[in-house]
Amino acid sequence: MKVLLNDDAFDGQLLRAVGHMYEGGADYGECWSTANRIKPHDVESWYHEWSTLAARIESIATSSLAKNHCVSAYEAFLRASMYYRAAGQFLIGYPDDKRTLSAFEKTAGCFLEAMKLSTSVKCESIQIPYKGVYLPGYFLTPLQGARKGQTLIVNGGYDSVKEECYFFSGASALRRGFQVLLFDGPGQGIPLLADKITTIPDWETVITPVVDYLHSRPDVDPSKIAAMGISLGGYQVPRAATKEKRLTAIICDPAQVNIGVRARARLPLPASWKSSFPKDTPALAVYLVSTILGRMASDPSGGWTLRRIKHVHGLDKLTDMFAELDHFKLDPAQVTCPVFVSWAEKDDLAVEAREFYERCGATVKKFVQYREEDGSHEHCEAANRASFNQDAFDWLEELWS
Repeated sequence: MKVLLNDDAFDGQLLRAVGHMYEGGADYGECWSTANRIKPHDVESWYHEWSTLAARIESIATSSLAKNHCVSAYEAFLRASMYYRAAGQFLIGYPDDKRTLSAFEKTAGCFLEAMKLSTSVKCESIQIPYKGVYLPGYFLTPLQGARKGQTLIVNGGYDSVKEECYFFSGASALRRGFQVLLFDGPGQGIPLLADKITTIPDWETVITPVVDYLHSRPDVDPSKIAAMGISLGGYQVPRAATKEKRLTAIICDPAQVNIGVRARARLPLPASWKSSFPKDTPALAVYLVSTILGRMASDPSGGWTLRRIKHVHGLDKLTDMFAELDHFKLDPAQVTCPVFVSWAEKDDLAVEAREFYERCGATVKKFVQYREEDGSHEHCEAANRASFNQDAFDWLEELWS
């Protein structure tokens, strides 16, 4: 779904930013005017324009707060938070660029300032113990209409941060009375950028401490803890559910089964080499693939996905990603809690969603399709997130009624 820009990578991220309008994380005119100033394929231009916008809106928020215009300040802090996130987006993949961490720290700062002014949500900053360090998060509680301890964990993807998960689905869940836990895990946000903690395949070792934390809270009903996985989270959450049986429902957007198989399928090699590349592959073929990947990654905007993979996984070279991604797999039959699975028509990550649904061991499960005719067909229903949230949360409400 094209929004404005002729650069596909930039336009896709513009759609993502614009999609947060529904929850107050953007305004169309601000996004449109900013995008119009961005030079195609120029990451520096992208960063400059979004960070300039973010700083301007944050200044408006600060000025409004000083004059006791609390609603105006709240709304501006929300938008500034997501504009700072957008600014740092294409810097993921450059581990030595300190502007990425700064952008996401400002994302968190503005979000917290907004939450202080919220009249509908209580927000607590939390720390989740994980392998000798702490994962940052938020525990959010609706101030009215709470559903007696029913709690949703929202798990973002490759390049999402906990604050953005509020705009994806957290705010929608809170309006329905669910408590919400947001967090940055290994390979995400502050843990990746400040602590150099890269992602891992066995996500159950991440979710189990999150569930431990929830079980420590008297305001959480331990029999009603659900987890939603967005983008890469659509692998991480069901992978966690294969082992962490205290999750009583999961929502997969979209569900994924074997990331390594998908990655290898794209290799321009004979089938006999794909399965083991770069092992047991002629040196010339390895060299050619390495050269192709390097050239693809060097594209300032179009190569961002490859650079991001290398950064998030902590790889030395791009050809290492195939062996690395082979570890990112799960057995759907081991997922036995109730499951909601989404499939969006133009979402490349959703190719295994139907397979997961059919193979999963859950007796209670639902599969929902999102089509272009409804405007919900993009990755993670970016242009019509409200439709997805309605379906997912109506299902969860009925499950726990």
